[in-house]
Amino acid sequence: MTFAALVLVVKAEEVDPLSDALLAAGALSVSCEDANVEPAAETPHFDESGESVWARVKLTALCKVQPEPGQLLLRACDLAGIAVPIHELRSVPDEDWVAKSREQFAPIRVSEHLWIVPTWRAPPEPDAVNLVLDPGLAFGTGA
Repeated sequence: MTFAALVLVVKAEEVDPLSDALLAAGALSVSCEDANVEPAAETPHFDESGESVWARVKLTALCKVQPEPGQLLLRACDLAGIAVPIHELRSVPDEDWVAKSREQFAPIRVSEHLWIVPTWRAPPEPDAVNLVLDPGLAFGTGA
């Protein structure tokens, strides 16, 4: 399946209503990042207040190519009660996202004879104690 990324920059006060409207209109996901810096220069903020620390926010909505993403944006802006912002539509290549996400997990040596090993990897030391688990699913953390 082919996907598209709808990328737009909005004011901080438009982020929540437009994000919710994009999801209601059919977007599969919406991510937010500071529109004024490159991702490598971003500073993480952990704020419980719900107020944005960025004046301008780049929203990226992942959506299916059909129905047309431009129509999805029009409907979302209508739902949110805001004007359609300048936006860009990018193609998102079809990839095996499960395999891609697994690339980040490698076996971890905890001690001389104890390893934590993802289920899809071979233990580096088969004779050691190997705790084999699915990262992201262990212990109910969701992380």
